[in-house]
Amino acid sequence: MESKQDTVISGELLSQKALTDDVRQLATLLEESHPDPYINLGGKVAFQRRVHEILRSIPETGLTRKAFLKLIRPFVASLKDGHTGIRNSADYSGETRTLWLRFGVAGEQLYVKGVYREEDVPLLGQKLISVDGVPFDELTRRAGQFKGFDNIYQNLFNLSGFLTFPPAMEILLGHEISTGSVRVEVSRDATGTQTVSIPLAAKPAGKLLEPETSIALPEPNAAD
Repeated sequence: MESKQDTVISGELLSQKALTDDVRQLATLLEESHPDPYINLGGKVAFQRRVHEILRSIPETGLTRKAFLKLIRPFVASLKDGHTGIRNSADYSGETRTLWLRFGVAGEQLYVKGVYREEDVPLLGQKLISVDGVPFDELTRRAGQFKGFDNIYQNLFNLSGFLTFPPAMEILLGHEISTGSVRVEVSRDATGTQTVSIPLAAKPAGKLLEPETSIALPEPNAAD
């Protein structure tokens, strides 16, 4: 949802009225387009209660877009529908950085399935423990508040993508990433963990390094 230009205050804040209108429009869109927006919220009354809680949370001075998204994302995610989410389109314009690791889902964990540097090849197959000090379980919980999901595996799949995209990663970590790297803690077994500094920068020219396999898999399309 984009508010009109005349609702912007001081170039940063959106007015309380504009944000209130947006919340009401969002609630209407969910009720009119979603098959059952109430089932995972405890019914229609509970749905409307959440909407009014959000409306009461908007200060008279307004909010920035980032703060507004932080306020409404958990509400949209609480529908627990993997096809329903909300994002700031500005986050997707001009962002060239990515984490130089790729994660896969195995059981109820994430593991390192791809690296871009030869020195990181020993990380392949290792289980993710934390990112910048935020434990895996907490990252999983925050991912579920960032975007809805149909089951735990979809939530983990979403998390694996969020951890490669800086705007989403910063929300999950709870702080801005001001350096060109991120601390990633991994473990191969129960004997201990290791923490490595992984670049957060434009994707390197080399190809993604993955474990060797004798199984030829088809290339996924844009929807994976």
